[in-house]
Amino acid sequence: MPLYVYIIYLLDLLIPLISIVGLIIAYVYRDGNNGFENSHFRFQIRTFWILLIYSIISFVTMIIIVGYLLGFITVIWFIIRCIKGIKEFSSGKEVKNVTRWGF
Repeated sequence: MPLYVYIIYLLDLLIPLISIVGLIIAYVYRDGNNGFENSHFRFQIRTFWILLIYSIISFVTMIIIVGYLLGFITVIWFIIRCIKGIKEFSSGKEVKNVTRWGF
């Protein structure tokens, strides 16, 4: 199931707000799984909320033009974070340091 959430998150780049579906799935399945999958669900939940914070900051700062650059950096951050999560999940690894804000 974590792989599907990563895919849904990446689809958010094409279909706005679909990541909310991924967030709901991650919340529903996070407690009923082993530590391996649980770490990915926790990582995905944090990814959503951090993305929301970065997006709001980017939107607010678009008035002074800096927000466009921040928005671009936020999208790149989001893609890298999802791809890294997919790679770790495919390798059968837990997400290390789930609480990090970076990649």
